[in-house]
Amino acid sequence: MAQFERRVSLAVGVLFLATFAWSLWSSLEAFQAGLESTTALLTLAGGGLMLLAGVAFVVAGVRDQLSVGGYDLEWWRLQSVGYVAIGLYMVLSGLVQAPLSFLGGMLLLGGASIIIFGLIRARAGPPRDDVAV
Repeated sequence: MAQFERRVSLAVGVLFLATFAWSLWSSLEAFQAGLESTTALLTLAGGGLMLLAGVAFVVAGVRDQLSVGGYDLEWWRLQSVGYVAIGLYMVLSGLVQAPLSFLGGMLLLGGASIIIFGLIRARAGPPRDDVAV
């Protein structure tokens, strides 16, 4: 089960990195107008979060652990970083939309749920292979 989850993590990470690369050009056009607007700053932060999530998912798919500042992050914790980053990206996207609109509200709710999932997953430890059939 863990190997399957890591392969899925790799695929999801590549998807997020491709989405980041695809949206980079349109984001750069928005920044040519200047970074004074809140929307431009939130777009920049969202892009950074998408990049962080993509890298976290890819690294979790190819490495058992990564040492960051003397602290070892196992692959499931790296995935958790990816989940939290994507949740924050969704929350920022909900704020850029009208937060009281249906789409904005759903993005805020979905993003908060993914953040909570990532935090719980980081504390729960590695997934178990003993799945009941």
